[in-house]
Amino acid sequence: MVIPIIGLSILLVLTSTSPFSLKGGCIIVDSTRRGKRFPDSMSKTIPIWTCVLNRSIFNYLNTFSNADASLVKQDSNIGCNSHDWDCSLHLPLWVSETEKAAIEDRLEGWTKDLETSGADIAILASCLKKPLRPLWISQKTVIWINEVPDYDSWDFTPIILVSASSTSGVTQHRTTSEFSWNYIPGAGDDEESWARGLSPNLFWNHAYDLISTGPDVCNQKVADIVEKDRVYRARRGQDAPQITVKPSISESSPCLDPLLCSDLSNITISSSDEERGIFWLGSTNLALGSSQIAAECSSNVDCVLNCDQWPISVHHQEAEAYLHLPIVVCMPKN
Repeated sequence: MVIPIIGLSILLVLTSTSPFSLKGGCIIVDSTRRGKRFPDSMSKTIPIWTCVLNRSIFNYLNTFSNADASLVKQDSNIGCNSHDWDCSLHLPLWVSETEKAAIEDRLEGWTKDLETSGADIAILASCLKKPLRPLWISQKTVIWINEVPDYDSWDFTPIILVSASSTSGVTQHRTTSEFSWNYIPGAGDDEESWARGLSPNLFWNHAYDLISTGPDVCNQKVADIVEKDRVYRARRGQDAPQITVKPSISESSPCLDPLLCSDLSNITISSSDEERGIFWLGSTNLALGSSQIAAECSSNVDCVLNCDQWPISVHHQEAEAYLHLPIVVCMPKN
């Protein structure tokens, strides 16, 4: 069970909330991994935020009312009184009751964190005429136009969460001795798939450099940063294991993680018509070929491992991308 952690970047949230409250709501569009209908940010994080904001506004209205009840009626800036202000936690149906209860136990603490952070709750309370409430729409959602109620009849300010993801796709099937399940990584538990060995400290130390490089060379830049840090720590006797980056896998692959496919005898070896003499090992992104082919294609691959008896001349930007490890052939004695 993963519960999103709410930090104290609250002023930013309130700043982004005020404009859409004046317009009567907002639409947030996001996507997630194939096989998963909504990301955790839409299923839990945003609903938690809406509930915390509603509770803070409710407490503010009560405090304001207790201080001077007449001001509540006289001041037109106050959007709504506290009697009909919804403070409930609204989660989608696929979030279990156990997880919902665990989140509700922490709502009071998060609300106090917001109120003591210095955020200007009064501005939000003056803008919102109705409490916030999330609604979820995916590709499988059916909406009958003639059955949608008029906006003025709603007793809440809608935050419409639209997921552009398709639920069709391949998921990782994992088993134990007793149970089996389909595992769909979320944003917080699959950093090994996208971080490429980049730790939080390394990222923030090189954040501007990474952002300025652009998407085309970002992965190479990350690899350089991670390797330099590994060498730095290794020279000082610190723990510096070699970083293994998972290869990208095509959607048609029967197994998303090649490490899960322990039966190597099932790997399919296929030849490409366009590149004769190159044989691909299933979906591992590894290929076998003659040393002559490797020399010709060296500029179009990430790295070359030459096991031939003789070295070859490669044309690659990185010298470390070529390694010559000849296989020693033992000749039988006469």
